[in-house]
Amino acid sequence: MIWMTLDSVDLRILRMLAKNSRITLNEIAKEVGLSLPGARRRVKKLERLGIIQQYTILTDPKKCGAEVLAFIQVEVEANEMEALISKLGKRNEVLEIHRVTGQDSLLIKARFGNMDEMNLFIKENLHSEGARRVSTWVVLESYKEKPFSP
Repeated sequence: MIWMTLDSVDLRILRMLAKNSRITLNEIAKEVGLSLPGARRRVKKLERLGIIQQYTILTDPKKCGAEVLAFIQVEVEANEMEALISKLGKRNEVLEIHRVTGQDSLLIKARFGNMDEMNLFIKENLHSEGARRVSTWVVLESYKEKPFSP
């Protein structure tokens, strides 16, 4: 269990990077009380273990033209599950795909420019022989949405 291999310094480094992925190794070293080579080793270890998977930015989806946030539940025939997951995983609109309890269900989080785009996405990608039922919830307002941080 990797989580158990993380000490308080590792967690502080992860929180710093989650808050600002542009922070320098010098700043990390100073903040956590390590030498520059020590901080570099810690970050490299976190990358090597797959704990740090990538460095990225957060964008405002609405300012980028993705006005509609939706959660879509799809009940899928068990033998069609992997094919649908593979297909959906290649779509830019799809932010998350989760297999959830219930009737062989997938829960999809996706963003669209408008309702017409969402309807077309559902029609072209989810209405297939393997889908038994599609339920959609459009988000009216979000109060908290953030990536995971330890």
